[in-house]
Amino acid sequence: MKFNGVAVDATYVETVVVPRGAAQYVFKARPLSEADETFFEEVCPRPVPPEFTMPGGGKETDTTNAKYVESRRVWSERRSEFLFMRSLSATEDLEWDTVIEDDPTTWGNIENELLASGFLNPEIILIFNAAIAANGLDTSKIEKATKSFLATQAQEQD
Repeated sequence: MKFNGVAVDATYVETVVVPRGAAQYVFKARPLSEADETFFEEVCPRPVPPEFTMPGGGKETDTTNAKYVESRRVWSERRSEFLFMRSLSATEDLEWDTVIEDDPTTWGNIENELLASGFLNPEIILIFNAAIAANGLDTSKIEKATKSFLATQAQEQD
């Protein structure tokens, strides 16, 4: 896809710098690609609600089934954890001790590893927010860009 003949830049990276004395820890977050999404669906398939047969033979899905509801909750958590893990893979030389890329049960260790490494909760929130922003989920930035665009359009019409 192009805008005004220019391809959309999908390599956008958000950067967070956490200073520690003379050291600076630079975290980079990138948007997830289609390949990332495919990998996630292969490693962690979306739960499917069970079906049951209605009187008369019709089939229905039971989205209130307790096991299904729990599996959706876990799947949603894993989806968020995957977003953070894959997005932060843009950070050069970042190595996790207990997070294994193809093991969804380890993805939730990211926050604990950051805490164990001495990062504070507000710093971790900034790091996670960078991943969210890199994936286009930062509504305040979208609203600001929209207002800026509309203001420019209004000036051009005057």
